[in-house]
This record gives sequence, structure tokens and C-alpha cells, in this order.
Amino acid sequence: MVETLRLFYIMILFVSLYLVVVDGVSKLAQSCSEDFECYIKNPHAPFGQLRCFEGYCQRLDKPT
Repeated sequence: MVETLRLFYIMILFVSLYLVVVDGVSKLAQSCSEDFECYIKNPHAPFGQLRCFEGYCQRLDKPT
């Protein structure tokens, strides 16, 4: 019983990690031609944090 639960738990962890990685890569790897397209494709991003750079949406880091 414990082995089955451990296997099930490990499978859930790997699937969730895979979904996070796939989702994170696919959102910013979308092509664009203007800055506003990045906000249309990523509606939950705060304004001023995305830019269209070399045809792809790039996240801007805060200045230090």
C-alpha cells in the first residue's frame, strides 16, 4: 500500500513539473510584432513588464 501511494505521489509531482515547464515556456515564446500583442497573449502580466524584442515576447526584469 505504501509503495503504491509513493509511486502515485511521484507521478503527480513529475506531471505537475512538466505542465509548469511547458506552460512557462510556451507563453513567452509566442511571436509578436508590437508590444501590445504580448499583453493580448498574456493578459495576466502587469503592464510594463513585457516587451516585443526580436519578434518574441520578453519579460523585463526590475531595475536594481
